[in-house]
Amino acid sequence: MFQVLNKPFPNQKFTLQTIISSFVIGCFVALFLSVFQPFGISEWQTQNKFLKLVGFGFVSFIAQLVAEFIIKNLLPVKLREDNWRVWHEIASIVFVLLLIAIGNLLYGNKIHIMPITVKGFAFALLTTILIGVFPVAIHVKTKYNKLLNNNTHIAEEVNVVIHPEVVLQKEEPKEVETSLLKLLAENEKDVFETSPDNLMYIESADNYSVIHFKQNNQIKKQILRSSLKRIESQNFFKFIARCHRAYIVNLKWVDKIEGNAAGYLLHLKDSEITVPVSRNYGPEIISKLKQQK
Repeated sequence: MFQVLNKPFPNQKFTLQTIISSFVIGCFVALFLSVFQPFGISEWQTQNKFLKLVGFGFVSFIAQLVAEFIIKNLLPVKLREDNWRVWHEIASIVFVLLLIAIGNLLYGNKIHIMPITVKGFAFALLTTILIGVFPVAIHVKTKYNKLLNNNTHIAEEVNVVIHPEVVLQKEEPKEVETSLLKLLAENEKDVFETSPDNLMYIESADNYSVIHFKQNNQIKKQILRSSLKRIESQNFFKFIARCHRAYIVNLKWVDKIEGNAAGYLLHLKDSEITVPVSRNYGPEIISKLKQQK
């Protein structure tokens, strides 16, 4: 159970798709209340009953947008982009349902059917969970499976390209003798130089970058005071590419690619090292991996 909850899950940006998904769920709530009229609504005698029930759907729509905006703007970027898991998504759903329940309570009080009391909030929360949990859960499950299947399928295609059946053994990248990879630090004095094929990957560490490279059959690292964006601007080799907010990778070192719902993982040759690929960089990395073989 814990392994499932700890699986990567895509935390997508606030986009038009977010608005559309929230609108669809809001429409479901309005339609469900209007058609089935549960929780004693069928006995409710009031003018403009249908419009008032649609109002609960509108509350659900707005509350979801507010919750998504809060999650996307207040949580740390590293958590949202790098470490978002299934249990984070579940917690965010609970937060959304809580906001919807509060919105329903305020709206219900406005139209004189719900008192603002502990009992009234408990009723609003219970009805919100009973109505909203199913469409939200179905939406999340569908999104997860779609992304997982798509990324896994693409990863399998790339792995076939990286390892054609006629090649039975791994080969360590050959060093480029005609040129060097030169990375200059922010002080314009410190320089890191190596054959570009020796470079494995670079990861961001606040205001520094940690360069991982192979030398004399050993994996070494060197710290350079430079942002990843600055290093990226100094790179003129197509097979060395940005793959993540915090990583640059040498695609010649990729031994296998693994797809998950949040993106991809690159397994590097002759090591246990994996480098993440975020959704933003996924298509470009996949394209370059296919082209270089």
